[in-house]
Amino acid sequence: MMPEDGDSAQNGRTARDPRYDRAFAALSFVMNRHFIDHLLRSMRELDMDAESLVLLGLVSHLGLARLMTPGGAGGDAAPSRKEPQPVRLRDLTVVSRLPRETIRRKLLGLRDAGYIEQRGRGWILLPGRIDERIRAFNYQTLRRLLTTARELEAVLVQAGRRPAAFMDGPAGGAANPGHGTGQEAAIGPEGKTGPAAAADPGKALSSSPPCPARTGRRTSRAPTGKPPPGGSSR
Repeated sequence: MMPEDGDSAQNGRTARDPRYDRAFAALSFVMNRHFIDHLLRSMRELDMDAESLVLLGLVSHLGLARLMTPGGAGGDAAPSRKEPQPVRLRDLTVVSRLPRETIRRKLLGLRDAGYIEQRGRGWILLPGRIDERIRAFNYQTLRRLLTTARELEAVLVQAGRRPAAFMDGPAGGAANPGHGTGQEAAIGPEGKTGPAAAADPGKALSSSPPCPARTGRRTSRAPTGKPPPGGSSR
């Protein structure tokens, strides 16, 4: 999408693709919509708070990152060993920048919910916890991510053709940057795209069941016999 040298510094300022500045409002709108949609959907579907989500992701990612083949990319980046490596509390504190006591409490909640377990001085994700529900969730996440990437690409293409096309922000057409190009801008419920979804870019957020972050209550039950992970960080 962006040139590989787009992050090189020149005269103390980061060099950028000029299309980025032309379409800044549209690109920011699309990216922000995707990030918020993903966060709220994750909290709702996995039934946990944002801090627990971050820590679960870090335990999974850091535990596998050490197993990746050096220099591997794509299909070549498969773990060289099957057993994930324990992630220490210290590493989680450095990477997440969350308070140590908050991390410890959230990890215990994730353990009680059956997502992770302690190995020595570290924590690992339990492979058996990745069931069909998690796989289906990740599949929808992949579809939404690819749709958003195509949409951002369409915004950049149009910005290159018509420099002033997106200067007015979302209200001036940025909410539907794919209009007329075969790319639908909005992601509807369950990752669907189309005219109906594009008519309301916020539909993916507003049409979903209430999120615990908004209502203060949970919308689905935790695994039988196990309390939900996380809780207030205060």
